[in-house]
Amino acid sequence: MRNQVADKACHSTQLRPVDLVHLSRQTLGNRALEREVLGLFATQSVACVDKLRAAACQNDRLVAAHTLKGSAQGIGAWNVVKAAEALEAVERELIDLPSDEEAQDRLAGLVAEVATANAYICTLLSDD
Repeated sequence: MRNQVADKACHSTQLRPVDLVHLSRQTLGNRALEREVLGLFATQSVACVDKLRAAACQNDRLVAAHTLKGSAQGIGAWNVVKAAEALEAVERELIDLPSDEEAQDRLAGLVAEVATANAYICTLLSDD
C-alpha cells in the first residue's frame, strides 16, 4: 500500500493516456485480456460521458463520474481518474449552490481526457 500513492502520482504525469505497465499487471500479461479490457473501457466510457451530459441532477453526475473513475483506474488511465475525481469533488460542493459553471468546466475536462484515452486505445487496438 505504501507505493500506491507514489505510483499514482508518477502515473498522473505520464505521457501515455493509458499506463500499459499497470494494465499488464492487472491482466497478468494476457494480451487478449488487455485488448478486451481496453475495448470495454472505450465502450463504457462513452456511455458514462453520455450519462454525464444527460444527467438530470448532480447525483446522477456523481454516480457516472465515479463509475468512470473506477473503470479508468482499472486500465491505468490516470488523467481520466484525476479529471473524474475533480468533477466528483465539485459536484459534492455544489449540492446547495445555484450555479454549476465550475462543474461544467470540469465535465468538459473529463470529456477531453476520455477522448484522449479512447483515441490512444483505438491506436492500440488497431495495431496487430
